[in-house]
Amino acid sequence: IGTLLMQEAERWARGRGYLAMGIDAPLPARELIQFFRHQGYQVDGELQWPGKNYRSVVMRKVIDRSPLQAHLLSTARHAHWALRRVLDALQAVSDEDYRRDLGLHLGSIHGTLNHLLVVEREIWWPRIVEGKGPTIGACTELETDRARLADALRGVRHNWVGVIEGWSNDRLLGEVQYTGQQGEAIVLPLASLVAHVFDHATLHHGELVSALIRLGHTPPEVGLATMLREEIASR
Repeated sequence: IGTLLMQEAERWARGRGYLAMGIDAPLPARELIQFFRHQGYQVDGELQWPGKNYRSVVMRKVIDRSPLQAHLLSTARHAHWALRRVLDALQAVSDEDYRRDLGLHLGSIHGTLNHLLVVEREIWWPRIVEGKGPTIGACTELETDRARLADALRGVRHNWVGVIEGWSNDRLLGEVQYTGQQGEAIVLPLASLVAHVFDHATLHHGELVSALIRLGHTPPEVGLATMLREEIASR
């Protein structure tokens, strides 16, 4: 009965646009606190209510994501999913074709993948997540080995999903300050910059799919709608 009551309260709150639920319990009531933990609540702090001879714990549970966070997570998951599909398809490409100039913006498939790693891990991640100003060229070759390069790209895409999941809505609505290539101070909205990272990824995914077609290989389907259908089917 207690579980059903909690679920109904959360359903009511979600229907009215609330993003989180808070609850308190007497600190000595260990079984009650454990019950709330099983419902997904985490201890947020302690307090002393006036007139009580015991302390209480305050517990909190996120019951829904903000629309902005949900959108950015969807684009981050798509970038990660599409990359895996492209990398799987690229395994059929010979090392000669992988490294030769195919007329892509960065020349070769290898150059394109290195560019993605530089931009996402060495430029935008430090600026957006760590508040640092990197000094590295966008065409720098970070990894010569194609297998290690692929692993590094999978890792950075996984990290983007994780960091966005941990950002509060206040953080998402904030700004990023960084120094531009000419030494100028730049201030831009964080959410827009994160969207830019994934727009940039989609651009180069398209280039790689086009390269696969020109080389006579079967291209992967990398559309967002395909990923969403897969996610729904797997629930």
